Amino acid sequence: MFTRMSWCLFEFKNLLRAQLFFALCFTIFVYTGCREKTETITLPAQLDSLPTETAKNIVVLYNDSSFTKARIVAPVMKNFSMRARPFMEMPEGVNMTFYNDSLQVTSTLTAKYAINYDVEKIMEAQKNVVVVNEKGDKLETERLVWDSNKAMFWSDKFVRITRKDEIIEGTGLEANENFSKYTVKNITGILSVQK
Repeated sequence: MFTRMSWCLFEFKNLLRAQLFFALCFTIFVYTGCREKTETITLPAQLDSLPTETAKNIVVLYNDSSFTKARIVAPVMKNFSMRARPFMEMPEGVNMTFYNDSLQVTSTLTAKYAINYDVEKIMEAQKNVVVVNEKGDKLETERLVWDSNKAMFWSDKFVRITRKDEIIEGTGLEANENFSKYTVKNITGILSVQK
């Protein structure tokens, strides 16, 4: 009887060890699983860096007092509406056409990248920005801001304006949105164009 009891005690100790081992493995598994879930739960804080929507081959019309003021065409537009300062990004370039009240084209703008802050009504064009007005004057720069509220362009970068008879270069520019009137700041050179 004593032998049978010690065998039972031996089995009980082994069973207890097995249960403790199982409990330890289960705890480690649960802890590891919860830890991974905690990392997954922190991901939504990074979601504001992702676009809420992406559209391809878009056309956007800007209207003012029922008149079409501008038309934007972009191959891709990403909307970041969940940001503290929402914006729309056009990472593959933009083509803009500006109109007068009679829907006649007054100027065009092309760029390889653009970002539009809709609340402020400001669009920033970057990388090979080119503006051409109805007279054929051409502006080239690496950064140009269009302020829709003020109906004007401005830049703080190097600009080159090519006209029929001269080329004007400088750093900084202010212009109306149809690019018929402009002021070049910090002029570095005016070159006469020979016919």
